[in-house]
Amino acid sequence: AGRPQFDTHGEGTIITSHDQLAHYLRFLTAAMPIESNLGNNNAIADHLNAELVLGTVSSLREAITWLGYTYMHVRMKKNPLRYGLTAADVKNDPQLMMHSEKMLRAAATILDDAKMIRFDPRSGDMACTDLGR
Repeated sequence: AGRPQFDTHGEGTIITSHDQLAHYLRFLTAAMPIESNLGNNNAIADHLNAELVLGTVSSLREAITWLGYTYMHVRMKKNPLRYGLTAADVKNDPQLMMHSEKMLRAAATILDDAKMIRFDPRSGDMACTDLGR
């Protein structure tokens, strides 16, 4: 069910066209890990907005907890360089709380500037707007 904090392995089925088969077989034979794209192209802002609309998240603190359950968080801990972290960053912040806060604060600011949410940077409170729904 995609619960990296509980599951040690998983299974997947790849359905693709024949011309894309070699692409996916390379992943399987090279044993390259699959990385998260949640941090790319403001995708985290889109997902944060969705969580706000659903009522799952209403503050920066809750958003940090939510991010801790994502595949991206698991991969950031396993492959920090891929996500722009250094060894020193991981040593100083092993649970990546400061990095998560930085990413989510930036995403919340983007959403606030676009009038999709209201974000109070001092308290960390967030609320979706009609436009963000």
